Amino acid sequence: MSLWKLGPTLLTLVFLQAVYTTAANRNMALKFGKTFDDFVQFTPDMHPVKDSVSICAWFKKQSPADRPGTWFTYWTSSYIYEIVISDNAHNNYMLHGNLDVRSSVTVPQNTWTHYCTTWSSNTRKVYYNGVLVGTKNTQSRSMTLGGFVLLGHDKGSVNEHEIFGGTLFKLNVFTKELSGGEVKEMWKGGLCSRQEAEYGRLRYIKWEDILLEPRNGDVTEVDTGCSAVEWKMQHWNVLYKEAYFNKVFTAGMLEELRSSWDVLEYFVGTNMTDGVIRHFKIFQH
Repeated sequence: MSLWKLGPTLLTLVFLQAVYTTAANRNMALKFGKTFDDFVQFTPDMHPVKDSVSICAWFKKQSPADRPGTWFTYWTSSYIYEIVISDNAHNNYMLHGNLDVRSSVTVPQNTWTHYCTTWSSNTRKVYYNGVLVGTKNTQSRSMTLGGFVLLGHDKGSVNEHEIFGGTLFKLNVFTKELSGGEVKEMWKGGLCSRQEAEYGRLRYIKWEDILLEPRNGDVTEVDTGCSAVEWKMQHWNVLYKEAYFNKVFTAGMLEELRSSWDVLEYFVGTNMTDGVIRHFKIFQH
């Protein structure tokens, strides 16, 4: 039977369900198992990032502090460690050269940690939770092309200590060197923000696309809980733009908004400006 015979209302519902499902997938993280058989592998064209790149993600470390669980490897026939990133601040390889920042960072277990590494002009930098923790010069060359990305362990190692076994979320690869301010804004935005989406086509490898890549072994999607937070954010944006923006915030408004937001009584009597909105979002998180 043709879908058109179902009628426009039902078609609209089908369409909205499809949109909702697509958006919800972005809020899922990937939990990796603890063997070399548990990984995600894909072969992107790295030409757009051959002279500058930023790699950012949120991760939860599950293994002991001294174990360098590797969650990102870019392997080529010329350099097996062209890019390698571990979850304990030990391995931060770029262009086959490492930058160990363990003296500046202690990564906690089972806690969401934000990570970014950037590179261009022969200089690479490493950020943890919005803070620059290491800088180092790299080889004077472009990134080697024709390799593959593997998430879940160090492709070049047979040491089980280098299996990630943790949780990965919002891994994105950008075609530019993000500034320190941009990295900090991404971290301040929080786990559930869409800060990275503001970079448009500069966000070359997207998390929502990685979720569609084939998985090997024990790699499962887990809920981050971000869907509910995003819904609250969208609900609040509509409310303040249509009903409350640039008005004096009253006790009645407070009670109405508390059905969706943890709004503090402190703001009653103040004018609803963009600054107040930002405070609301900070208190919510």
